[in-house]
Amino acid sequence: MGEVFPVDFEVVAMDRPGLLKDVLDVISNMNKSASRVAADVSNTLSARIMFRVDVKDHAEIEFIKENVARIPDVTRVYRSMPGLKV
Repeated sequence: MGEVFPVDFEVVAMDRPGLLKDVLDVISNMNKSASRVAADVSNTLSARIMFRVDVKDHAEIEFIKENVARIPDVTRVYRSMPGLKV
């Protein structure tokens, strides 16, 4: 498979039932596994989902961000700082 390195992502979205499942389904459909997953709802409207995925290069990071960003109600996807506290 070659060398891979862990990358932490954060998703900001409008909270709704099934949001976490949708994010994990998109990752799974890319033949990736999310590790260290955490979700937090700060109020009735906003949700944050943090996850770590092993990637092989920068292009794969962008591919993951683009695919997760297409999920309904997702407003932002970005690479978060290393050291995800879950």
